[in-house]
Amino acid sequence: MNADQIRSAYTFLTEKCGFPFPPPKKGDTTWTPPELQLALNVRRVMEEHRGIRNVQFSDSSTLLQAWMPIFVKSVSGILTGFVNTVFYILKKKIASPGLRALSAKFNGMLAAAETGVLRPKVLQVLSEYEQRAKDFCEDVLSWNVGTLQFTSNEHYLTESGGLTKSEEECLEKQSDKARFELEPLLNEAGQVRGFWKVQAKLLPDALQNQVVMIAERAVKGLRGEIDKVSEEALKVVQESAHIAQERERQRQRLEDITRALDIVMSIETLDVPSAGGPALSFGEEETDESAAAADDAEAPDPRGSKRARQSEERSQSSEVAGGGKKPKTKEGKDNEQPGNAQSEAARDEGMGDDEDTLELNVRLPDFEAKATRMQKDGFVESPPFVFQDHRFFLEVYPQGDSHARDGQASVYLCRKDECKGTLHYNVELCNGESTMSDTWDLDESYGWGEENFCSSEALMFAARATERGALEFRVKLSAPKSNREGS
Repeated sequence: MNADQIRSAYTFLTEKCGFPFPPPKKGDTTWTPPELQLALNVRRVMEEHRGIRNVQFSDSSTLLQAWMPIFVKSVSGILTGFVNTVFYILKKKIASPGLRALSAKFNGMLAAAETGVLRPKVLQVLSEYEQRAKDFCEDVLSWNVGTLQFTSNEHYLTESGGLTKSEEECLEKQSDKARFELEPLLNEAGQVRGFWKVQAKLLPDALQNQVVMIAERAVKGLRGEIDKVSEEALKVVQESAHIAQERERQRQRLEDITRALDIVMSIETLDVPSAGGPALSFGEEETDESAAAADDAEAPDPRGSKRARQSEERSQSSEVAGGGKKPKTKEGKDNEQPGNAQSEAARDEGMGDDEDTLELNVRLPDFEAKATRMQKDGFVESPPFVFQDHRFFLEVYPQGDSHARDGQASVYLCRKDECKGTLHYNVELCNGESTMSDTWDLDESYGWGEENFCSSEALMFAARATERGALEFRVKLSAPKSNREGS
């Protein structure tokens, strides 16, 4: 190989392949750069290190030692940017929105646990896996991870190492002798270029696949890592005050119901006649005195709160749902007599198909704003609604009437007109769990309801959950059609 051939081959390498070595000295007919000789023999190097399917290089390869520093400098920035992007998406676009959504659930009860325990743990785990991915890329690029295989199949190397069309045209213009001498050199140099192109593409691709696998392991491992701090997170869960109060109220109510059921279960027989009020029988030898005592010993309501509303002594002012002020009475004397509330069995038997029914939603607008200014015995009236040609309305005491327990709200179904007969009602708080149901003797009281209907906090919560702070009830009324004849 003479100096002209060497310079021709080197010119091709430097111009077409960017080969980073100094040119041979002019006039030197015997010196051949060892790097250039290695490049020209690249095919032999590749064949010696070929695996079953892929080409494998180790740091014992002189070729790799010469090229890898330049290659690493070009590729490392691409890989670092890829790792950063993958874990940015995991942290900012997936984990953080998911944690924020979790924090907002259950009325914010998990907010403290999310910010103080769960979020730091999730970000810590993702950051650890991100560092693993960066370390892996760095190890592979510096060939510190053993015998990894990162190249292509043979056909890709062949396609990438061929001469371009312009190179072939240039070769055709040479003399036969020059073509005979240069073609083997150009083909070998093409293999060098093919090697570079393959590595530049496939090594980053392979590493990026590894990064994605590490990211997948990070996501799969999050559940187990979160389970490890679940006990710590539970310690800082903050339950809303109104939820705690409502749970305590439900517990007390369940205890009251259980006690009432114990009283009923202790009675030997319970006879409900077809007419009149309920009578309790304790066997065939019952005396008149014991029967009268049984009539007076009505089983206690779970909340102890059923009460008739009287209209003779109403004097305190209150807010009406439609706006403005209206005279409000104080509570008259209790009217809890056995005849006031018929049994369910008697009501069903007396009505049958000969009854009128009404179902509607009753809304008290701006209830939240009005209720916050009220003290005990202050009330809000609903707009009136008509049933059997008579006007009725709901009377709601946010802080309870004068007979209610502290922290309890009172609700009564009231009439505006004089009417007679019986009426069965069911009043259910929308956005809440409280209901009241009973049969009302219309001509004996102004209204009928429960002084301890639900907690004041639960009532306000139901209003806040309704549009514009309104309070809404679902009301069902039924009464015999014969009521119309007596009115």
